[in-house]
Amino acid sequence: MWYRAILLAFLGCALAGCTQPDATPPAVPVAGSPPPAHVPRLSFAPKTRIPVRLALKRSDDGGRMSPIGGGFRPTMVFAARGTRTICGVDRRTVGEFRPGDSHEVGLRCADAVAVSADALGFSVLEDGREIGTGVVLP
Repeated sequence: MWYRAILLAFLGCALAGCTQPDATPPAVPVAGSPPPAHVPRLSFAPKTRIPVRLALKRSDDGGRMSPIGGGFRPTMVFAARGTRTICGVDRRTVGEFRPGDSHEVGLRCADAVAVSADALGFSVLEDGREIGTGVVLP
């Protein structure tokens, strides 16, 4: 059985065109080894649903006065690269989203969005003022 892994590694390297003597062959999964760990998605194409946890500020704290409804499309500023884009909020199972509430929702952004593993946060802007914050979920 062990010879299969070596043979597959050698063939993979030969087919990939490994010519340098110090080149390492591609990794070959060995039977019985654990599956690779889940790697969170960190870049999203335009109009792709981005799972987030969104918290709206209360009106006392400078947030909105009224709940958000269908068609709400604020500007989002993502912390990782300072990307500013307009995103629609996909509430699906969340009925009414009132100021002061926090829910897991989806975003569908007009532009591509990329975040880094150490900066998953973003701000929600409406008319130039911050009305909420959020974090991209893995």
